[in-house]
Amino acid sequence: MTQSELIKLSDEELIALANANDSDAMEIMMERYKPLVRSLSRKCYLTGGEPEDLVQEGMIGLFNAVKNYELQKGSAFSSFAYTCIKNKLDSAIKESLRDKHKPLFQYLSLNSEDGQRLFSDVNGGANPEDAVAWMDFVDTLKKVLSPYEMEVIMYYYKGYSYSSIAEKLGKSVKSIDNTLQKIKKKIQKTEK
Repeated sequence: MTQSELIKLSDEELIALANANDSDAMEIMMERYKPLVRSLSRKCYLTGGEPEDLVQEGMIGLFNAVKNYELQKGSAFSSFAYTCIKNKLDSAIKESLRDKHKPLFQYLSLNSEDGQRLFSDVNGGANPEDAVAWMDFVDTLKKVLSPYEMEVIMYYYKGYSYSSIAEKLGKSVKSIDNTLQKIKKKIQKTEK
């Protein structure tokens, strides 16, 4: 079937095709209900996440709805999809609030934009508190890292990719990855 023919099918017909491994039918269902996902996710807040993270969680709920919908149960797919999406969003929000995730939101990640922001704040002086926190962090790093490791971490914080750092330092990408893993372990030891 062509896309234009598939679009004209009912939800139930598309679900039957999607569950028979028709990727076009699944794609149409996902697009058809994406506005519902966006609407429901807009009303939520995910600790430590971005709005798009909630949309992704909602899309997983929608995918599960398509895969698990049973016509013989008697409810309309739209109602079933609403419930599945809402439940998935609620689960994601509850999971983000669990105590075990608090350290993720209290520490500076080596992968975060915050690290890049703090680095630029030191250079640009946008926020004095951040600049002091960054300088304390750098002082701690200098105590536990070798000059080579400091060079690697500074390139990393500036947003360079592993391959760019490897090229700049004349090392292999694997060597840069290993160095960053060692740095993370050293930082974790200093936090304890």
